[in-house]
Amino acid sequence: MDFPDMESLESCLDRLSHRSREVAISFVFIELSTGLSSCQLIRDSHTMTKSKKAWYLAHADKAFHVAEAAMWKIQMTHTEFDQMTAMTERLRFELQALH
Repeated sequence: MDFPDMESLESCLDRLSHRSREVAISFVFIELSTGLSSCQLIRDSHTMTKSKKAWYLAHADKAFHVAEAAMWKIQMTHTEFDQMTAMTERLRFELQALH
């Protein structure tokens, strides 16, 4: 990229920083959603084998821990934080109920 002046460079860096934050927030929400979906699959299945249930549960556990670790490293709005915290707590509850 060619930047004719410092202002255009700063503008580009600001856009990249904003986009990186958006991607990081989406990543955490996707991890939480994946964990919740895995828990739902376990709850709804009446024919799932124990080994398959264990696999889904391990997947949900991993999603929970990855999301929880990542969310503390991201600068976000209060609304985003509240939504993320609510999903994290719901996933924690689901995991406790399934263990």
